[in-house]
Amino acid sequence: MYVRKCGLILIIVASMAIHTTLVRAQTVVSTTGAIVLSTPPPSVLGETSTIAINAFYERQNVLLSSPLSFDIGAPGFYNFGGSLSPGAVAAGTVVDSLFLNTVSPNGAILTGSVTLDRPIVGVMALDNSLNASDAIVGVPTTSYPTGVSGRDYEADGDQVTLSADRKTLTVTANFSEPGDELRIVTLGNSSVPEPGAYALLASLGLSGVALLRRRAR
Repeated sequence: MYVRKCGLILIIVASMAIHTTLVRAQTVVSTTGAIVLSTPPPSVLGETSTIAINAFYERQNVLLSSPLSFDIGAPGFYNFGGSLSPGAVAAGTVVDSLFLNTVSPNGAILTGSVTLDRPIVGVMALDNSLNASDAIVGVPTTSYPTGVSGRDYEADGDQVTLSADRKTLTVTANFSEPGDELRIVTLGNSSVPEPGAYALLASLGLSGVALLRRRAR
């Protein structure tokens, strides 16, 4: 009976630890205006609308192996006719990502805001930063227009305001094709284990199974 209990405890501990690492860290608290929280689409360019700015969660708890550049990191108002506040999230940081996109052949001007449960550390709003971050934090099953010129926010009426607490981003998108896109990065769950920890968790689970089999014999 003791061996059986030990085996069950090891399996339960391993499964609980693994489950904890899969819980999303970043959470959208609220949206206003045209911003609508949706599921990741098969293709960003396929989500056409003249009434909604689509927002969807991208990869969560990503451990950066190299610095991740952004265009806006300081609170304030930006109309892309002046200077931004660029920077980079340091390598070794764990991050989450949220994507905003609007696209339509007919064009439209939409405004909305999104509030997160944690401060925004960087916003990718220009072609170069969007292109560079697609493969790092983008959804693997979603096709992004990487390398397509004009997917960014421009000085044609596009506006972004990052609140003083850096938790709310308000945008105005004047768009047609290939649309206007933004990527919002926050800090992830710093307790996410390294790859070696997953091996340890798997080992615990296997040890539990072995104990149960030994007892059964």
